[in-house]
Amino acid sequence: MELTSNGLYFSVEHDREVDKFVTPHELQVGTLLFDVPFTFLMGGWQMGKSSWLPFWLTWMMEQHPYENSILISPTFDQLRDVMVPLLEDTVDGTYFEGVYKRNDHQYITPYGTIFLLSAQDPEHIQGRHVCAVAGDECGQWSYEAWFHTKSRIDRKGGRFLGATTPYFTNWLYHECFQSWLRHDANYQFWIGSSLINPSYSREIFERNRATMSPEEFNLFCMGLFAKPSTLVFQEFERARCTRNFEHIQMPCLAAMDFGNDPDPTTCIIGHWGKTLDFYEAYYRSNALAKEHADSIGPMFIRYGIHYVVFDCRSKGMQKELAAAIEDKYHLGIVWIPAKGDLLIEDGVWTIKGLIHQFKLFMDRFLCKDMINEFETWERDKNTGKCKVRGPNHTIDPLRYFIWYWMVLARRGEIPAEDVIEQPKITLLTEGQLLARQTFADQEDEWLAKQQANVVDVEAYNGRD
Repeated sequence: MELTSNGLYFSVEHDREVDKFVTPHELQVGTLLFDVPFTFLMGGWQMGKSSWLPFWLTWMMEQHPYENSILISPTFDQLRDVMVPLLEDTVDGTYFEGVYKRNDHQYITPYGTIFLLSAQDPEHIQGRHVCAVAGDECGQWSYEAWFHTKSRIDRKGGRFLGATTPYFTNWLYHECFQSWLRHDANYQFWIGSSLINPSYSREIFERNRATMSPEEFNLFCMGLFAKPSTLVFQEFERARCTRNFEHIQMPCLAAMDFGNDPDPTTCIIGHWGKTLDFYEAYYRSNALAKEHADSIGPMFIRYGIHYVVFDCRSKGMQKELAAAIEDKYHLGIVWIPAKGDLLIEDGVWTIKGLIHQFKLFMDRFLCKDMINEFETWERDKNTGKCKVRGPNHTIDPLRYFIWYWMVLARRGEIPAEDVIEQPKITLLTEGQLLARQTFADQEDEWLAKQQANVVDVEAYNGRD
């Protein structure tokens, strides 16, 4: 592939006739210029982010002949429906044209194999050492997926290119974007609006500006980070909700949420005394019960866990995991299903109250997936219900944790000093809060009318 003044041209000598020619815009060309480990192409809709990844990947493979590479999508569906067709269309008719092995998740070219993976299965990313990794919509990935991806290029001195819209201020913002702003030589960002693509319509761009909220327009058209107005946990700020825990308070409680492939199984461990402190969060996808037990069992021993509260809809998976942990560690753990009618809204409002009172803290190193998830929960504009864009498997066990810790307190199974210092929480649904506000508004309106009918006798002074 050759970079000319007019565009990119596949020009390496080969037996096959090559006639493919593309004209990239300036940000796409920019990703080829700086040899830094981690490059991000970030911008609005239709900027040409995803379509550029296969071109960049073949260019990298040309720099490292007969080396393998990885192409990652946020979900398996997007990998199958979007990225694989883009890859096949890019290499069709070129010397990189090869064979797609769907069952093996590989595209085999004459000059190296491209492994086709999904960020939904972070464990599957491990183990391969390649010359290049291209990641589509990496802003939607979990921190676990990013954590495993970073190390894939180390041994061969390769590069990573992530193409994304800035959905949230999650790990992408705090770890990568902030490092770039601090002039970290390991990171490079190329940022632009949708209009950087010459084929994008100015009319559509202006229509989006008129119909979207300012936050949505900045995120999806300008390619700029913004905190959505619909964010559920607006009160959450990393600087005041994280700390390094050097001392562990007892007793600790564990809460779990089980997920089938590709959803992860999560476990959080914490203590609720003067504040609600979380010491560690386990987050893993696509693993057998024995593999989960190998990681979770030592956690239970380390924190002296006697009670584990779990999602009551996952009793089958709970029994399998409990048997695996008991068979290996013999801990005598009491497994307690969370209350079946436990409402999401009640738990969310309780969490919001704890954050507002500065009473919720997480270990900044051992709870990164949990921290990131607080910035992915949004409220639907039409229904008002909570929805999640991105990883969503640690807030659920957090709700179970809060619910059962209250149960333990009522039973008197928590030390008296913790029960006394524990903040008093009143669970209110969104409907109850709305009703309270409505009644308050009616009361204010009635008082205003009453005040308007009162005659100021002193100001009147007997005048008609």
